[in-house]
Amino acid sequence: YALALGPAPLVSALLSGVYFHFAQGRDFVHQALDWYATDALGYSIVVPMLMTVKLAALKKMFARDQILVTLLLFGLLAGALALNFFARYPIAFLIFPAVILITFQRGFAGGAVALLMAAAYLMVPVLSGDGHALPTIHSMRGQIIVVQIFIAVIGFSVVLVGAALEERKRLEQNLARAKVRAETA
Repeated sequence: YALALGPAPLVSALLSGVYFHFAQGRDFVHQALDWYATDALGYSIVVPMLMTVKLAALKKMFARDQILVTLLLFGLLAGALALNFFARYPIAFLIFPAVILITFQRGFAGGAVALLMAAAYLMVPVLSGDGHALPTIHSMRGQIIVVQIFIAVIGFSVVLVGAALEERKRLEQNLARAKVRAETA
């Protein structure tokens, strides 16, 4: 998160501010702040997932003995996304518990894949101008920021739950080793 919220979006915001100030005459500070805000939100969604998800965890999640339950879990998320798509009112709040359930059942890697599914579902309609996933009371810029904040909150929750699960696993392994040492002694 330090990388996602720090130097990367700051550098791109400064470059954006300089470019748009000289190329199109936009206010440097306003342009740089807008760019930083959206860039930092986007990075905070993607960077932690890409830096921490291991290929072995993805393979384990889709192993022969796990694939059926994994597909059922992702099907549950797809159902929540479809329900939001076809419902008369946006009910995107159902996405959060589905992503957290996948994180609990399939660990951080599952949560990361679920988060990317939810992010794609929420961002594509907004960027294509079909904003039925969100109330259209906001401008496109406002819709993008609302979606990014929603996804960032889900992503931060996935990171916290995934970290807690990994810590629990580490503690259980340490306890098992301590138990074996105590029995041996």
